[in-house]
Amino acid sequence: MKVLILLTYYNRPKMVKNALNSIKESTYKNWQLAVVDDGSMFEAKPIVEKMFNEEELSKTKFYNTYDTVENKKERGSIFGSFFNLAMSESDADLVIMLCDDDALYPDYLENVVKYFIDNPEQKYCYSHVVKFNPLIEDYHGKEKTDIFLNKTWDLDTANNVDASQVCWKRELSVGEDAVLFPSPQTKNLDASLYGQLFNRLGLCKFTGFISQYKGMHEHQLGVTGEGSFIID
Repeated sequence: MKVLILLTYYNRPKMVKNALNSIKESTYKNWQLAVVDDGSMFEAKPIVEKMFNEEELSKTKFYNTYDTVENKKERGSIFGSFFNLAMSESDADLVIMLCDDDALYPDYLENVVKYFIDNPEQKYCYSHVVKFNPLIEDYHGKEKTDIFLNKTWDLDTANNVDASQVCWKRELSVGEDAVLFPSPQTKNLDASLYGQLFNRLGLCKFTGFISQYKGMHEHQLGVTGEGSFIID
């Protein structure tokens, strides 16, 4: 099974290196990467091209909204439409989101593929995350005991878990009656999509393993508005 990673990026040239390194270090190599840049001053593409080797770049597609702050303030972000385009252009089986201040857990892709093989009736699932502060620490070696959002029961993932915790089958997001990200819309893109999954499929199952390292820091977008410009 192939996993499509939707990497969200906006002006975080330093933090995104954690996310990119974690993809390179993943124990599972059958992935595709869609890098979606929301009109950044510090573009993502040159950063990825510098860090990835030729094989990794062959599995990567770049999207850029080239949107302006003024347009986004007026009518919301069109970011979601590029996620939808990336899913429609992919031939992957599964989809996950990876934010530019987060990082994949090394064996997450391997584990989630095995989960869907072992549970073919399941269409989406959620997992634990381990928190870290990308401003002051490295995600490598973080203890499994430092788990954030430690839920284990069947739940509606909309507004109950983080975007980085959910994986769904790509077939749900293509064709007629597809489950898609709203556009234009700035906030809660993940919650909107996960709410659709819940309405269609019911409660989401917990996998029992860890998905990602969740970046928890004082400069997160939507909190101070400054985190997008952390460059050193």
